Amino acid sequence: MQNTLFLPYQVGKKLSLVETKCASSLSQIEDLKQEESAQFFRMFWQMLLNLMGKSNETRRLKGHVFDCDEFVCTSPLKEVTVNYHKMNLLVFFGDFEEAANLAIRTGENYKKTCKSIFECMIETFHRGVALYAMARKTRKRKYKSRANKIRKTMKMWMENGNPNVNHYFSLLTAEQAALDKDYVTTEARYRESIVLAARTGHLQDAALANERYADFLFTDLSDTAGAKYRIEEATRLYRDWGAMAKVEILEKSHCPLSYAL
Repeated sequence: MQNTLFLPYQVGKKLSLVETKCASSLSQIEDLKQEESAQFFRMFWQMLLNLMGKSNETRRLKGHVFDCDEFVCTSPLKEVTVNYHKMNLLVFFGDFEEAANLAIRTGENYKKTCKSIFECMIETFHRGVALYAMARKTRKRKYKSRANKIRKTMKMWMENGNPNVNHYFSLLTAEQAALDKDYVTTEARYRESIVLAARTGHLQDAALANERYADFLFTDLSDTAGAKYRIEEATRLYRDWGAMAKVEILEKSHCPLSYAL
């Protein structure tokens, strides 16, 4: 299922194209009586439904496919997998405080448990985004040190020849530059991240980079017009991706970042 569903999700394929295959894929897994695999798959499917606005929940992994309140964790693999999907939702729906605290609690558990699978890249990246968001908001060392460690990991992966993390590294470098008040580098790196993500088809990452750029413009430069434009770009990209629950939140906001304030 990784090649047909999980990988297309990560590289930014339209959510509707991925979600339409979920029912038949789950049926096949259940026919083979692979209940543990089916549970993992339900987590993934529920995350898609939340993003697409086909669930009453946004940040909680709860709905008719998977219910976090009824979930019983019986193995380290199940624990890190449900936390991976939680992290995705928390970051995309802007709950950076909960996401950053989850990142601190879980640390490198996902990477250690699920060695050498491609989801490690996005899981690490999302931890970094959440930690940097809280580092910039609070200036607390517990967020800053962990965020910079993740940025250095991304740099190492990039320098070792991994082309899939270039836009991740650019965004995290923009966040570090914002912390350092190097605003010229900050803007250049945000723009670079957006271009790299869009060029490779990662719609969700281009959208997220626009959001983080908007936060910088609004918070650090008091540039309301610039922030509004970046939120509009993020909204367009999230709509193209199919994350209609996120689009609804952004469209209802009364100022560029009111949904997150």
